Amino acid sequence: MFTLGALIKNSSSGPEFQGEADGQPILVDFDTSALLRLGDRAAGGDLFAAIDAQRGQIRLAAQRLYEERFFSPNADGLPQIIISAIDLMN
Repeated sequence: MFTLGALIKNSSSGPEFQGEADGQPILVDFDTSALLRLGDRAAGGDLFAAIDAQRGQIRLAAQRLYEERFFSPNADGLPQIIISAIDLMN
């Protein structure tokens, strides 16, 4: 089971979701290409609102990457998925 939780502002990397995969915490982050793609739809430059509005698409991409084992631990040891624009093209 994969769920997306709160969208938060990470001071070093920008917006990210806190999530859960198989009962364990996981972070879902975005590379620059994904932020540009998601922000392209931002009304008035509100990137957080644009990202949150596309939560379903982001969850599907993150779940697919998780199932294919495309995640690694971040500096704090938490599993982290980094989504790129190409991951959002389904």
